[in-house]
Amino acid sequence: MKPSGEASSVPFSFLHLPAYVPQNKIPDLVYPSFLCNIDDVPHKHIGWDPPRGSYDDHNLIYTVPGIDVGDDANAEKKNSMFSVVKYYPVEENED
Repeated sequence: MKPSGEASSVPFSFLHLPAYVPQNKIPDLVYPSFLCNIDDVPHKHIGWDPPRGSYDDHNLIYTVPGIDVGDDANAEKKNSMFSVVKYYPVEENED
């Protein structure tokens, strides 16, 4: 498929649009569950807000027994089980 349209001069970081963040819709739950660490993703790019509590309450990475998400020693195990989401903000030029 050939791309269509033109590239915008507005960086994605300046838009209030949801980014692709791996989530799974589980029957009987109103909100989706995350399948990745979203600590470095601005919440404006997630696409929804939790009704109460935090996004961590909807994140499956915190439900795996024996894996401390904040422990760097478990990084390889975490990264093999869950997606890694990175966000690189655009730095504004100070001219």
